[in-house]
Amino acid sequence: MLSRSFVRSARRGFTLIELLVAMALIVFIMVILSEAFAAGLEAFRNLKAIGDQQEKLRTAAQTLRRDLQSAHFDSMRRVMDGLRTGVVDPEDAADLRRRYEAIIADAKELDAQFEELEQKVNPAAKRVIRRIRETLRLIKELAENMVEVLRLIEVDSPN
Repeated sequence: MLSRSFVRSARRGFTLIELLVAMALIVFIMVILSEAFAAGLEAFRNLKAIGDQQEKLRTAAQTLRRDLQSAHFDSMRRVMDGLRTGVVDPEDAADLRRRYEAIIADAKELDAQFEELEQKVNPAAKRVIRRIRETLRLIKELAENMVEVLRLIEVDSPN
C-alpha cells in the first residue's frame, strides 16, 4: 500500500531547474541564429553594393573606351596630317584637346570609383584593382601630355 500511495503523490512534469536550463539553451540558440542572420544580411548588402559599383564602373569604362577611340580615329588623323604639312586646323586641335580633357575627367572619375571599391573587396581583387588603377594613371598621364601638346599647337597656329 505504501508504494501505491507514493506513486500517486509523485507529479509528472519538469522541475524548475530543467525549465531554466531549457530556456537558457533556447535563448542561446536564438542569439546564434540572430547573429548569423545579421551577418547574412550584411554580406548581402555588401554584395549588392559591389554589384551596383561594378555596373557604374562598367558604364564609366565604356565611356572612357568610346572617348579614346573617337579621339584617336577622327581628329588625331587630321592633326597629324596638319603637322606633316605644316598647317594645323586650330578647330581640329581644339576639338581633339576637348576630347582628351574628357578622357582625363573620365579617368579621374573611374579611378575614384575604383578607389572606393578597393576598400570593399578581398586582397586578390585589390591587386587587380591596383593594376587597373595604374593603367588608368598611365592613360590619364598620356591624355594630359596630349592636352599640353595640343595647347601648344593652338597657341602656335596662325589664327
